[in-house]
Amino acid sequence: MPRSNISVRSRPTSPVSKPPTLVARIQTHWAALPSSEQRIAEFLLNAPSTLVSHNAGEMADLANTSKAAVTRLIQRLGYATFTEARQQARAAQDWGSPLYIDIEQEPAERSLKAKLAQQFRLEQSNMEQTWNAQTETVLQQSVDRISQAGQVVLIGFRNSAVLATYMAAQLGLLRSRVTMPEPTNDWLTSALYELGPGDLAIVVAFRRRVSMLPKILKVLRQQKTPVLLITDSSGLGLADPSDLVITCKCQSSGLFDSYAAPTSMLNFLLAQVSVALGESARARLRDIEGLHSGLKDLI
Repeated sequence: MPRSNISVRSRPTSPVSKPPTLVARIQTHWAALPSSEQRIAEFLLNAPSTLVSHNAGEMADLANTSKAAVTRLIQRLGYATFTEARQQARAAQDWGSPLYIDIEQEPAERSLKAKLAQQFRLEQSNMEQTWNAQTETVLQQSVDRISQAGQVVLIGFRNSAVLATYMAAQLGLLRSRVTMPEPTNDWLTSALYELGPGDLAIVVAFRRRVSMLPKILKVLRQQKTPVLLITDSSGLGLADPSDLVITCKCQSSGLFDSYAAPTSMLNFLLAQVSVALGESARARLRDIEGLHSGLKDLI
């Protein structure tokens, strides 16, 4: 029988969903993990290639915990067996993901330029891991919250205060009612008192956090103020299930943590907020630039 000239559209096939990555699984279960399993999880976030190169017993020794804890974690993360977890890690390694390149095992370089190259490779890995940890839903909800909140308060201490200050300064160019209170009792408590369900607290909390931070988060939750927590993997325990959480990698081969990936993430959020706000953000920028021009305060 001759074929008809009328083309028949085939039904679109549903995209094949990929299994969640190791990082995504750890983020999902972090708050419920016992301390022994959290140690292994944090170790895996820092060195996921260990899944390929070490067995469960060796991983337990490296993370200073038991083989049984490793097995429990693997099963809690949704893998049927350790072998299944290793196969996913090996597939990522074969694909060439920087996540699974063990940079710390690279031979030590002597020249400063070679050491700089090593540092940049580590930064690339930090960026890749930070990207891998995000979900479309959390990114979109974060942009929406920042754009639509009645007021936005930035909170950060120690090194995180530098990032929070940067975010507050740039966000203030795009929208009104953006503040970062000084970390003193009067300023901070006044700012917290003003917040409610229609507002947003952006809490930047990278490791070596102050003891007051959990208390601040508790107050925000009591006031039903939405919280966007920007942290590293060690701060996942601060997250309430209702929070928006963005984790960034800050590993460094030097004395101090690297904030290249977190800064890039903040810049990304600011750019997307600018798009979401549209003409109102551009008009605000133009007016502010006009004030700078009138004051002649920039050279």
